[in-house]
Amino acid sequence: MNIAYDDHGMGLPVLFLHAFPLNRNMWEGELTTLLSEERYRLVALDWPGFGESDIVADVSTMELFADCVAGLMDTLGMQSAVLCGLSMGGYGTWHLAGKYPGRFAAIVPICGGILMPQISRQQSPDDTKPYTDAADKIGNKTPVWIFHGSADEAVPVAESQRMAAAMKALGGEVHYTEVPGVGHNSWDKAYTETEMLTWLFSKSLGRAGSK
Repeated sequence: MNIAYDDHGMGLPVLFLHAFPLNRNMWEGELTTLLSEERYRLVALDWPGFGESDIVADVSTMELFADCVAGLMDTLGMQSAVLCGLSMGGYGTWHLAGKYPGRFAAIVPICGGILMPQISRQQSPDDTKPYTDAADKIGNKTPVWIFHGSADEAVPVAESQRMAAAMKALGGEVHYTEVPGVGHNSWDKAYTETEMLTWLFSKSLGRAGSK
């Protein structure tokens, strides 16, 4: 199956997972900014069935996507990478980190989650099992920085709050930024956050995949 992607720069490998129903071109601004620093290898790809990527099934599932990303990393010689995902890509980021624990030097899920929004809104605050199960799969060795807008109406902010709590309970390195009054576009804050970019570059585990 053909997976379309752009691969630019040299240095710390960073993978970008786009939102629904967009494609890898949504990351153009962020890639341009990061490439100017001349220390990142940046790969943005299209989900199966989106943009220029093929799809061989009726539905593009998280399982299919996770395997496609891992396969692309192998093809590109990336033993590891920092993984960044937005919205649907944020969901994919959590799923990938759980399916391939230890493969990612760090993850940056933005306005993502574990439960789909319609299910999340009905989820009892006392039922944390979906989040603790997801965190257990990832483990406490993968650093994470989570971003979410407090006024997000597309994906409930509770998804990120609950995952932050579950990851912290494991004793790993967890940063959580909740942007006050911001809706679903919390990625604007994430990629203007100088501290986050400094933190991202510090994740040297990913250098094995540099060009």
